[in-house]
Amino acid sequence: MWRCCENFSPLKRAFRRLDWQSPNGISQTSVSQTIAIRWRWRELDEERRIGFGVSYGRYCCHGSCRAAPSPCSHLGAPAANSYSSDGLQTTCSCDSGCQGFLISCSSQHHRRLGVSRPPLVHYVAPSSWAWKGGENKLKNLADTLDHLLCILPFEAALFKAHGIKATYVGHPVLEDAFTSVATGENPAHCRWWIKGSKSCSRQDFGLQSGSTVVCVLPGSRAQEVKRMLPLFESALDLLADKVPMLTAIIPTAPSHVITDAVTEAVKSWKTPNILLPYASEKDKYSAFAASDVSLCTSGTAVLQLQMARVPTVVAYRAHPLTEWLIKSRTKLHYISLPNILLDSPVIPEALFADCTPQRLFTLLCQVLEDSEVKEQQAKAAEQVLSMLVPPQQSVLESTGSLCSVENVFDWRPSMAAASTILTLLQIDKT
Repeated sequence: MWRCCENFSPLKRAFRRLDWQSPNGISQTSVSQTIAIRWRWRELDEERRIGFGVSYGRYCCHGSCRAAPSPCSHLGAPAANSYSSDGLQTTCSCDSGCQGFLISCSSQHHRRLGVSRPPLVHYVAPSSWAWKGGENKLKNLADTLDHLLCILPFEAALFKAHGIKATYVGHPVLEDAFTSVATGENPAHCRWWIKGSKSCSRQDFGLQSGSTVVCVLPGSRAQEVKRMLPLFESALDLLADKVPMLTAIIPTAPSHVITDAVTEAVKSWKTPNILLPYASEKDKYSAFAASDVSLCTSGTAVLQLQMARVPTVVAYRAHPLTEWLIKSRTKLHYISLPNILLDSPVIPEALFADCTPQRLFTLLCQVLEDSEVKEQQAKAAEQVLSMLVPPQQSVLESTGSLCSVENVFDWRPSMAAASTILTLLQIDKT
């Protein structure tokens, strides 16, 4: 599942929590109101969820997937019209992904209906900061967007400098920690470390004592998997000649297309492997706990591996034309978010033409054998994850008496996002 779509499940729960804490209810409806979820699927590619809407009272969220939908595919979604599933006029629209298309679609649709559109909030800022000339694309955004919810600590100031109202609400990956820790325990006290029992996890997977385990994460897109798996296979073959009892654990994305492709590919692997099809978050973190090192395609999974403190090597290949465009247009020296935030190659990266089986093998050996490299990655993980926490003081001010320092779950990024939206609407929650 695309991470962007997953952002809305925690946000939906945050709205419900604020409703339960409010005497009158933020939506002025029953707190037991059913949440309507509308899915849009593309017939030829069930892996890609074209769009979805979540309606909670007068607050509507919608998202889109990697493939751009047709101009008509969102017209029936709650956030594209003026009414939510229960017939109440929409008070606020929140969207994520394909921001240019969704914002344009919403504005044009409301003009056709002859009604004013609700305030439009975009969740997850565009990465214009990463590209040369990216600032030029922000000019029209300030005129059409009411507010931007940023998930990286430096983004809010950047967008404000270009006339766009923005708030930093923390990174959604931290939601994983709240579902993994004991009830009432503050993940910050655990340094955002999702700890698992290595011995128990290995026993669950039937791994022999003394095995060296590599967690292989080939990506969540079909083209990524197609390009990366052969490279990973060859790198593991080289590693198996040097490291005895090598085993790969491969969690797959919850997608028929991805799972079928990975299942078919690993049948011919020489390296013993354990496949976790349609892996849940629990399955994934169990695989992390059992692993000595990870070989990962660049993406959100890198942050999840940091939360589990798994030493990691990041790899990425794309179509040659795409690689040329990235290299010619990007401002960045690194591709993985931890390295970008720290401006340091803490996590080894093998990118583009440098991403070869021999290079991956060399980096895996370095991470496995060098205890200093492991320690540096562990320290960097704590530093990076602490940077992704929502600023507590701003959350407390925006939620008034609804949030408290004692209630750790009020500090979730989703709570920061939901309370920011309600504050923008000047809703009295007390």
